[in-house]
Amino acid sequence: MQALLQHELKNMLELLDQFENVVDPNACCSITEIQFLKEEVVKACQRARDSWALAAFNVESEYCLERYFSFQLQVLTDRLNTFSGYSLNNNIIKAPHGSHDETRQMVLLELHELLDHLHQYFGRYLDRSLISPLSYQQYKLAHYSCRGVTLISLLKNSRIDYKLKNCLLVYVSQFLKRAAQFSFSFGYIFYFELFLQQMLLVFQEPDTGNQNRQIMDKLMELDFNHLKFLIYRYESIKAELNLKPLVEQLGLLKYELLLLSTCQYESHLSYDSKSPSINHMLKGWLKEEIIAVETSILTAEENARGIQHKKIFLNLSVAHIACLIRFFHEVKLFSGISLTDLFKVVAANHTTKRQETISWSSLSKEYYSITQITAATVRDILQKMITQIDHDFFPK
Repeated sequence: MQALLQHELKNMLELLDQFENVVDPNACCSITEIQFLKEEVVKACQRARDSWALAAFNVESEYCLERYFSFQLQVLTDRLNTFSGYSLNNNIIKAPHGSHDETRQMVLLELHELLDHLHQYFGRYLDRSLISPLSYQQYKLAHYSCRGVTLISLLKNSRIDYKLKNCLLVYVSQFLKRAAQFSFSFGYIFYFELFLQQMLLVFQEPDTGNQNRQIMDKLMELDFNHLKFLIYRYESIKAELNLKPLVEQLGLLKYELLLLSTCQYESHLSYDSKSPSINHMLKGWLKEEIIAVETSILTAEENARGIQHKKIFLNLSVAHIACLIRFFHEVKLFSGISLTDLFKVVAANHTTKRQETISWSSLSKEYYSITQITAATVRDILQKMITQIDHDFFPK
């Protein structure tokens, strides 16, 4: 495959070599010859576009297409770095100056537009970690600057939250400033182009009164995995949670998680290609918060049940309780309840000094095996109760 790719670009590379020879100050060449070479470069660029379209149509393997187009990008990048004459001196990108500079710029424009075509139609297959040629970066910056300044003005005059506004203003202004001083990767440049385009579209939409949410949703679609934006999303959700009771907090968290599940990315680009997507990071945090809130709700419910169903302590044994149940049942003090349900109710709501938890099955067992000793003890308790009644209500 590598031989095929080199062959496809061989003609263009040779033309660029010839062009550099004829524009050399020491070379004697006619304007006609220079014009002819320029026209041939234009034709070679069109042949490259046709070859790329044919390859994308005929090759099915994603891996092969990635290798194919990334190699094209690498070859063009390497040649542009030597052909353009751009240099980085003292953190300032400088353009070349010399004879036939205007003609060189025209050829550069053709090559830059060829790179644009490669990104526009086959961007998903490119290795975006490659460092862009300085000339291409300046070409893109010339297109970005005006729109970047427009976006900065729109952000400053917007009514969105200060922290979100500041995060976006810093990103846009720093990119425009640093693009004239440092070399960027293709991915970083292409992402900024998409970011500008989409954010300007948001400001063209009618103001629904919730511009903050509109911008946040768009940033999620753009996979703006900037650390400051991630922190802002954490804090904004937390602020909403603090105003709601636990059950409503759970509903809000699940709603935010559902929104993330339906989020559609604008492209395969992200602000930081080395970090997880903003969607992935927020989903992980939301799931942790949901578990924490669900645990808090469960604990609160258990505590409430503990207060509501506090067990009554009886200074009796299980056998004595079973004996009392039997006597109450035999004299028909209980009605409309089966013995099994009666055992369950008593067991669930009472405790003894020997057993904190009474099982209804143990009550049932004792109910049907009452001994004379147990009956005598219960008789003594009942006699004490009768004596107390006589004393309180029938004094002699």
